[in-house]
Amino acid sequence: MEFGNPLALWGLLGLSLPVIIHLVSLQKAKKIYFSSTAFLRQLTVESSSKRKLKEWLILASRVLALLFLVFAFSMPYRKDLSHWNTEQEGLAFQVYVDNSYSMERNPGQGTLLDQSLLHVQSLLKSGSPSTRYQFLDNDFRSGDLQSVSAQVLSRRTTEENFSVRSRTLNEIVHRFASADQLGKRNKHCFIFSDFQKSTLGHFPVSFDSTSNYYLIPVQNTASSNVFIDSIWFDRPVVKKGDRLKVFYKAFNSGETEVKEQLFKLFINQKQAAISYVDLPVQSSAVGSFEYIVSESGELKGSIVLEDGDLSFDNTFYFTLNASAAIKVASISDKVNPAQNLIFTEEEDFSLYASNGQQVNYSLLDESDFILIEGWDQLPQGVIKRIPIWLNAGKSILFIPGSNDRNINADIAQALIIPALSFKKADTTSQASQGSIEFPDVQNPFFADFFEEKSNRVTMPVANPVMPSVPGYTALLSTHGGETAVSRSSVGSAFKGTSYFIHFPLVEKNSNLAEHSFFVPLLLKMALLSKENAENIYFRQSDDIIQLSINQEINKDLIEVKDEKGALVIPSQRLNGTVLTFDLPEQISKPGFYELVYKNKPLRTFALNTAKTESKTLFYGSEELRSLVKDLPNVKVLDNISEVAFEDQLKELTKGVPLWKYCLFLSLLFFFIEIVLIRWFK
Repeated sequence: MEFGNPLALWGLLGLSLPVIIHLVSLQKAKKIYFSSTAFLRQLTVESSSKRKLKEWLILASRVLALLFLVFAFSMPYRKDLSHWNTEQEGLAFQVYVDNSYSMERNPGQGTLLDQSLLHVQSLLKSGSPSTRYQFLDNDFRSGDLQSVSAQVLSRRTTEENFSVRSRTLNEIVHRFASADQLGKRNKHCFIFSDFQKSTLGHFPVSFDSTSNYYLIPVQNTASSNVFIDSIWFDRPVVKKGDRLKVFYKAFNSGETEVKEQLFKLFINQKQAAISYVDLPVQSSAVGSFEYIVSESGELKGSIVLEDGDLSFDNTFYFTLNASAAIKVASISDKVNPAQNLIFTEEEDFSLYASNGQQVNYSLLDESDFILIEGWDQLPQGVIKRIPIWLNAGKSILFIPGSNDRNINADIAQALIIPALSFKKADTTSQASQGSIEFPDVQNPFFADFFEEKSNRVTMPVANPVMPSVPGYTALLSTHGGETAVSRSSVGSAFKGTSYFIHFPLVEKNSNLAEHSFFVPLLLKMALLSKENAENIYFRQSDDIIQLSINQEINKDLIEVKDEKGALVIPSQRLNGTVLTFDLPEQISKPGFYELVYKNKPLRTFALNTAKTESKTLFYGSEELRSLVKDLPNVKVLDNISEVAFEDQLKELTKGVPLWKYCLFLSLLFFFIEIVLIRWFK
């Protein structure tokens, strides 16, 4: 224990006064003679002993009351090893302020970010002129770890704004620990945050044992928030005039049920439909809109809701390509193969056909679904593009030709599969092996083929020559257990899907090409290719954006333009028709962004906030204390108000003040003295 006003301790000399007064008042008793004292002697002895006990108790109470009164005026306080002295040389404050979107909440005294910055100003006042500071927020700028004065940091806080990024506690601690600008100064790290559970990361955290840490939860009580989790359409191809159904999944991260939450659908800034959804506590629900697509081309869509404390995630952005048909490319060693006739007659598809000798690679790169029949004479340019197409989300169907005897080694390498050999093409099978089994109607691929399994449906026959491919799932099999049609499994190395028909489309191997089952089989593959092709929205947590570009790009770089017209050149690479670029730091707000090439727009993409910022569950002060209870250099400070925070800073700089306790004890002993004098007989 130390004293803020040690001169007041001279008042302890005054404790001798009540003792001296007590001793002086002890006078010798006078004798009074009575004719008979036999009955009074016992009563006199008993009264005298009680009187002496009372006097000593009164003296003790008076002395203790004066003692604690002197202590109160001497301003005692208690310090431990984690406290610092504001006059100490080599003192450094490291300050982190969480400026993520969840700090946008306004409980009535300004946003949580504003409150945190006010606390930083109070912290600056508690330091000494020699104290150095480092400031950090979620953007992790290179200059943030410079050692600056209080005046410089004060000006820096006036420029603070919200960031799209979130940081885990481990990232913050490691970032500060990596700073060497402070040298061997005594470091104290203050972390102002709402301590959102979805972004804080996992405990335990690797705190630096040479620094003291102070976790300051800023008004982190749970609040209500509803946000859009995801959206999707009821069809892969959208055209002008279609009655489109837009599905959305909404999530209620609050602690109360939400009834009839209103959602509005906008297309090109015009309201197109509304929808209502009930949302249970900490649960999701699916809603939908229906509207008739009245425009063609690339459309800008958004779903808007009105919701409580947080507004940054009240609008969800997406793009809708109501342009035209699915582009199909067919490379075959046959003249007018059967598959070409299917896509020629369907208005939802546009077909480019090649015999493999003359190939328009530009049209191939633009295609969504590519059919390759016969690879004995397949050009190397096509083979080299196979992994590029699959990485871009395209679908490819491989059909062996009559002359193929194995999977081409180059194709196998491109697909990351073994170069399997075929059995002889003239091999005959038993009748039971030649018939293809009825497909599993529970398989999503065949969901809309048949209403139910029926023995009246005649399936095609086939004599597969190609064995099963590792990593591929059988869609159709013969009764003999041989794979007839397969596709790459979920979780494969590519974004797109590849299919194999395990026999040539010739009469001696199968009647599939002439069977009615062939048409819906290929149409379903083509329709699913559109689902793989493009993302209709991205999130700020996506560090990399990947989009297809249907235009020839030379050496000039593609730029990103926001709604205000500002241009940014991101780090980018073009692989065929697929543009991959890093999300630039300058793109910080949700909304629509345009890709520009030579001052001409290429296409638009939609950007939304990360889902983790929308979840409103937070660590409370007691939870944080339980998580760091075994770490003596980590403390949790309660943030009740600005005044309360300043009081806690005073405790940290001067220790815990004890004068209030001393004053209370002084008054208590004065009260005991009064009780003894008045009621103790």
